[in-house]
Amino acid sequence: MVVISVLLVTSIVSAGASDVATVGSATGWTVVPAEHVAGQADVFRAVVAPAAGDVWAIGYAVDNATPVSKFHTLAEHINGDSFEIVPTPDPASANNRLDAAAASAPDDVWAVGSSAPDILHSDTLIEHWNGTAWSIVDGPSPSGSDLLQAVTVVSRDDAWAGGSSGLPGAAVGLALHWDGVQWKQVRVPVPARCGGDSQITGMSAVSATSVWASGWCATSGAPDAGYVIHWDGKAWRFASRGQIPTSSELLAIHARNDHDVWTVGQYVHGAPLEASGMSAHWDGKSWSAPAPAPGAIRLDGVEAGSRGVWSVGAEPDAPFAPPWSGRFTAGAWHAKPVRVKIGYLPAITTDAAGRLWAAGAQDLDSGDTAALVLTR
Repeated sequence: MVVISVLLVTSIVSAGASDVATVGSATGWTVVPAEHVAGQADVFRAVVAPAAGDVWAIGYAVDNATPVSKFHTLAEHINGDSFEIVPTPDPASANNRLDAAAASAPDDVWAVGSSAPDILHSDTLIEHWNGTAWSIVDGPSPSGSDLLQAVTVVSRDDAWAGGSSGLPGAAVGLALHWDGVQWKQVRVPVPARCGGDSQITGMSAVSATSVWASGWCATSGAPDAGYVIHWDGKAWRFASRGQIPTSSELLAIHARNDHDVWTVGQYVHGAPLEASGMSAHWDGKSWSAPAPAPGAIRLDGVEAGSRGVWSVGAEPDAPFAPPWSGRFTAGAWHAKPVRVKIGYLPAITTDAAGRLWAAGAQDLDSGDTAALVLTR
């Protein structure tokens, strides 16, 4: 497993937040204030826009006021020119977090993550917004050490969630399907070259018979390996034909249609090892890999919408670096600066009006952590 991605998240949540970010806007990007509770470190992991002017930022808050830090689910909804906290339920365990979100309508929003009673166990956590309130929806946790970090929605009675199941070192990819009544586990293939952890990191639906998922697996003594699987209405099958580097972790995916799919992540290469933000594009026949994104060591989120293809991630020297954002045009990635000294942007989306939204967290000069939402 590549340690750079782990270090960034650790830095973002290690300090307690005591104030709200007051960062000026960069060219194109504007900071949108998010509500903050004193004594918490707030981290957004997902952003979803069911309609124009209807935006959710989803993640978790770390309560540092207790002897042992506790994680709580966090959801904020835009209200005018700022985001406000909307209550979300927490299971009885001490650590709960939401890591992905998707929606089919303003009153049909899903958020998924995990609930961990202790360091060795975790259960899948699925929450739903019905237009009035968030509620927990039961879902399978087949191993007692399970988590979800991806979700996509086709319709009110057709949604998918993905993550991993099993103890570290032996985890396998996990896919759950919502049929309008309940969530059920659906088998996913395990890459033949994987001898350790395997996980699904991103999902994107084109239709009920075409859903794409990104993932990666780790094998002791060998490079991590990124892969893509596809649901054809009957089964999940590998769809990794083409130029996906073997020494890679795929972290997100977005499908415009079955002939235009983008996945992004991290490519590790060289001696000594170096990390670069990588992407791959599916044209309906095979994957091709453009040149690495300049100035990025990792791409965490991708959006292929009406504003073109955009990605967000991390710059070199993470976790002590600004977040990275960029657009793919003329056959290459072009960085779009974000004026945040130390930050983390794992998520990006486009609303119905064509406005881009990105979400994550940032470390302030004081050492505190605050939630971060950007728009342009």
